Amino acid sequence: MNEPSLLWLLAGVGVGWAASQVWHRFPAISANVFEATSPAEGEAAVLKEQLRQTELAYCMAMQMSQFKGSFLARSSHELRSPLNGLIGMHQLILAELCDSPEEERDFITQAHASALKMVKVLDEVIDAAKVEHGTSQLALHPTDLSTLLYEVNGLTHLQAQNRNLRLTVVVPDSEIEVLVDSRRLRQALVMLVDSAIAHLEEGSITVTAESTGEYCQIAIATPIAMSVWSADLEQPLTCPMLDNLQPDKRTIVDLANQPFPLPSFSIAIARSLLQSMQGKLELVKEIEQPGFTRILCTVPLASSEAR
Repeated sequence: MNEPSLLWLLAGVGVGWAASQVWHRFPAISANVFEATSPAEGEAAVLKEQLRQTELAYCMAMQMSQFKGSFLARSSHELRSPLNGLIGMHQLILAELCDSPEEERDFITQAHASALKMVKVLDEVIDAAKVEHGTSQLALHPTDLSTLLYEVNGLTHLQAQNRNLRLTVVVPDSEIEVLVDSRRLRQALVMLVDSAIAHLEEGSITVTAESTGEYCQIAIATPIAMSVWSADLEQPLTCPMLDNLQPDKRTIVDLANQPFPLPSFSIAIARSLLQSMQGKLELVKEIEQPGFTRILCTVPLASSEAR
């Protein structure tokens, strides 16, 4: 073999060896490129998920802020109503508008009742706020619904009798156990029934219960329109002052004797308590009975494991 042919042979072998090295290294190069871009794509996915979670948290915070603002407005209104009655009674006494010592003593009695109303509102608001904030822990345990409804009836039937109202609490025949804080649920139900009693001159209130799937519905039927239960609070009444005018006795007495608590306030407190126990509260308009409203309190049933 002459020299030029030998040179071409060596050159061909070198080119072939170089090509084979490049070919074998190409998958490794592609893998290195993929590994270089994969962390970037993973980081982008993580950032997108964090952004989505942040948006959800922001929406929840906005809803909670709106709820707290509405709750605060209702609470302040409820506090001002008995406070105005308390101030008004004192104004009548200080202005010497009492016709007799007996009437003056009656005004003092009404002022005392207004003060007790205000303390009761404060207790309800503080208790609900502690539950919502988490400073007051719930004692969730299986609770016999029949026993709880008997207790609700015992705490409210005298008020209904005093106002010549008919209160019917239908205790379920079968055993129903709900997973709730019994004290909180009793508090919510009693508040709703008391509010209905305070705002009725005549009629009847019925409390029933039935289990549906994994939940139990406690229904309170009242002859009070849904607009009253869900009404937005209007501007609270102000008490006539003694700067330039003499206080109006009739206005102040009516103010001190206003029904308590407002239905919308009772709904707000009860809804907050039920939601803390994984339940909910709904208002349903009775189609067959115009002017009637059913308050549906839904709470979870106790599972076999919980029992």
